[in-house]
Amino acid sequence: MSSSADLGSFLTGFNGMTLYTFTKDSPGTSNCAGQCAVAWPPLSVLSGESILPGKGVLGGLGVISRADGTSQITYNGWPLYYWVKDAKPGDTTGQNVGNVWLVADPDISPTNYQKLLNRQFVNERLIQILSSVSAQLSPELLAEFDAIQKAYLDVIAGKADLIKWQGG
Repeated sequence: MSSSADLGSFLTGFNGMTLYTFTKDSPGTSNCAGQCAVAWPPLSVLSGESILPGKGVLGGLGVISRADGTSQITYNGWPLYYWVKDAKPGDTTGQNVGNVWLVADPDISPTNYQKLLNRQFVNERLIQILSSVSAQLSPELLAEFDAIQKAYLDVIAGKADLIKWQGG
């Protein structure tokens, strides 16, 4: 397990490299094959090889069989992957690639993962709607909107815990 100021704690593989989850997967099922699996290599294990969680990893590790016959490690049911563009331990360049890849959160469960995806969709849609009407705002309201939007995006990105705003 590792952490960063921007992302908090996240899971790492045996080699210390960051692990990711794919939002198009479902618990127990990998939907990343072919070229996807070249860019996002599955965290794999040899058949019969035991896996042990690292320090601080409280969720359940498991193994699924992939369509190609290999075995992939899961965390609370979710398949885990590396990102080929991460060059060294601690790199998190795969975070939010295509809005479908996320660093593997050690607190993830099928329930809170789905809540996260739903919240992400709602947040993105809300920002789209608000941005479309922002051109109609007075300069004063536009400045206030921009400040609120920046604070809101900082919370979503994990850069802030709450929005500090004194509205009028």
